[in-house]
Amino acid sequence: MAFRFNSKGGRLQIVPWYNKKEWEETYQQVYSDNPELQEKAYTQMCIWKTRFPDLPLGVECTMSVLHVRLCDKQAEGDGATPYQHRDLQLLYSTAVMRFLNQL
Repeated sequence: MAFRFNSKGGRLQIVPWYNKKEWEETYQQVYSDNPELQEKAYTQMCIWKTRFPDLPLGVECTMSVLHVRLCDKQAEGDGATPYQHRDLQLLYSTAVMRFLNQL
């Protein structure tokens, strides 16, 4: 874990990523068009969640939406997925509502 300077309180804050480079790499992977990189970003965020269970809300919401997107990509790729169309609708709506409730 690392520390970052909190501009609001003028103090250091503990964050689950080791450094800014790890944060930026994960950010780039999340917004990549490559599903393998997105999967890697999701795995990295799961590691952050293990290190620091109370993730910042933006990271939590991004992680939820990314998880659903990866499930959707898996459903597109092969027909042998455990997710039905209705399941994906519910997963998407839950992730979006969770995001909106955090605003």
